[in-house]
Amino acid sequence: MQPSLPATELSDKRLINSRYQLHELVGTGGMGAVYRAIDRLNGHIVALKQIQLPPGGASRSDESFRLSLAHEFQTLAGLRHPHIISVLDYGFDAGATPFFTMRFLPAAQNILQKSSQLPFGQQVAYIQQLLQALNYLHRRGILHRDLKPDNVLISGDDLYVLDFGLALNEQVQQYVTGGTPLYMAPELLAGDMYSPAADLYAVGVIFYQQLTGRHPFAPFDFRFVDRVFNDEPDWRDVDPRVQPVLARLLSKSPTNRYGRPADVMQALARLLGQSAQPENEAIRESYLQAATFVGRQPELA
Repeated sequence: MQPSLPATELSDKRLINSRYQLHELVGTGGMGAVYRAIDRLNGHIVALKQIQLPPGGASRSDESFRLSLAHEFQTLAGLRHPHIISVLDYGFDAGATPFFTMRFLPAAQNILQKSSQLPFGQQVAYIQQLLQALNYLHRRGILHRDLKPDNVLISGDDLYVLDFGLALNEQVQQYVTGGTPLYMAPELLAGDMYSPAADLYAVGVIFYQQLTGRHPFAPFDFRFVDRVFNDEPDWRDVDPRVQPVLARLLSKSPTNRYGRPADVMQALARLLGQSAQPENEAIRESYLQAATFVGRQPELA
């Protein structure tokens, strides 16, 4: 999703599955297009994302693939966390294109747009919120796989992670692409499998950009991949208190990075002379809650 793009009012306000009326194209990305839509079941505004299957992937009529993806969405819709934009519903349109819906954030900015000029303490606080969301996902065996600024939105004082986890099982992994080269860890660029350490590498890139205003291996040119593999970031504009954390997050080898997002949170707190951030009541409850699809209870019963 790319909030920096101007929304495009649709001349053809298509109706998806007799329920979702598409009004605006609000973003595009490697996985598909995002629309502002009206849920005619309850009148709510939602973000509807249609997933673009890559050429040569599963047929849209492949029943086993459809079942795998439906199971995936059902799992994701059961996630509830204060810093995660949850999946509300899923389906396949008349052309068998998969889609899912999420809460719509009308005035959100991505993390770099919002926080690049903020005081250092607030920048770190947003990174801690991102790590809390990632810790919740990883503890449930879900990898984000495409962490980048446009998937980390801030509305008011709260950070929200979206577009996560479309790779819970091997069958779905075969057909749904993920990852943005600027935020892909070296091992992914080398063709290795995704792991929790790759998500943490992406956090490191975002954190570095937040603090310095530039990518650690910019520019994105023909030498970019070579720099990712061989160069070290320029640390001159990074607060020395957090440089050890960033250096470990951006390690070339995944085995040298932190094992868990919680470990990064603890390291940041220790280096900044803070007590470890306690989980508030909303976060504690998120580990106990499950959710159901809006308007889909009879179908899933």
